[in-house]
Amino acid sequence: MARFAQDYLKAPVVVNDLGRVSWRNDNYVLDIWGLGSDEARRIRFAGPPPQPGWAGKLAAEHGVKAAMIYDFWFAEAVGPDWVRVGKLTMSPPKGALGAWEVDFYAADPAFAPEMRDKLRAFAPTLPDEAILSVIEVPDA
Repeated sequence: MARFAQDYLKAPVVVNDLGRVSWRNDNYVLDIWGLGSDEARRIRFAGPPPQPGWAGKLAAEHGVKAAMIYDFWFAEAVGPDWVRVGKLTMSPPKGALGAWEVDFYAADPAFAPEMRDKLRAFAPTLPDEAILSVIEVPDA
């Protein structure tokens, strides 16, 4: 995810696992887990349960156009206007990860076509066990 964020995306990004994505990244990283974002931490832990879509407002306030998250952990946080543009799956599952699938969203719907292009460029650089599916625009 760090390599995609820094070498291909090159834009502010929402993540739920801060780690390597933020290290030496010149772009803003919004951590919705709350370790790197006091705003997210307060929303998640300092009051009533967060409202569905709460990360959408934070992303918009910080000018973040893209998200890479575990839906398994944060599907309720996804902004109502976010567009799912891809999914990365480890097959077979191995290693120590929070989940075996990472979902990619355009947090700004206008960014969806460009983000799909960036995912397509990134896909050939992945190891065989990593399967990246780009979700195309549905037929109108």
